[in-house]
Amino acid sequence: MKKIVLVVALVAFLGAGTAFAGEYPNGFGIGVFGQYGFGDIGGTGGGLSIKIPGVPVFWGLNVALGESASGNTTYFGLGLTGDFHIFDNSLGSNLNWWLGVGGLFRMDLYSEKVTWQNDPIDYNWINIGVRVPVGINLTFSMFDLYFQAVPSAGVRLYSGWKFEVLGITFKDDSSVNFGWGVPLEVGIRIWL
Repeated sequence: MKKIVLVVALVAFLGAGTAFAGEYPNGFGIGVFGQYGFGDIGGTGGGLSIKIPGVPVFWGLNVALGESASGNTTYFGLGLTGDFHIFDNSLGSNLNWWLGVGGLFRMDLYSEKVTWQNDPIDYNWINIGVRVPVGINLTFSMFDLYFQAVPSAGVRLYSGWKFEVLGITFKDDSSVNFGWGVPLEVGIRIWL
């Protein structure tokens, strides 16, 4: 029992001493980031990073646009993330690291032309999940540079596509499944 109390006290002490302990400039933070993801949740593209004073959440709004080399597939993705830093520690004068937890919402829209048919096939994904950001940053008086890896998992809602061949309509009905991903993000934020 004493060991359990000791462990709980140690975790509480570390948590209280490190939550929001990162050395960020005061004020409103806004920046840009680039993102590349592994897996099927998280996405790629670029976006805006926003930190509002007095709100303990780092927000991200990302957009991805694309077209395949053949021009047969077009893509649009839009996502919103919110991360709360549980631990935010200094590693040196201007270097910090963090571990957090957050949520994600992402919508991906695809339109694909098939070679034997000129009509597009449309399919859409909506991803809702949780994130665990782990990152480092260099802070300066007016800006910071950061990198984070964000293991993510959640639910993927699929809205099927529909097309017609020789008067017969084919449709893949909607489905729900599990998804995962590890987006990597690199960004810069300016503090106003």
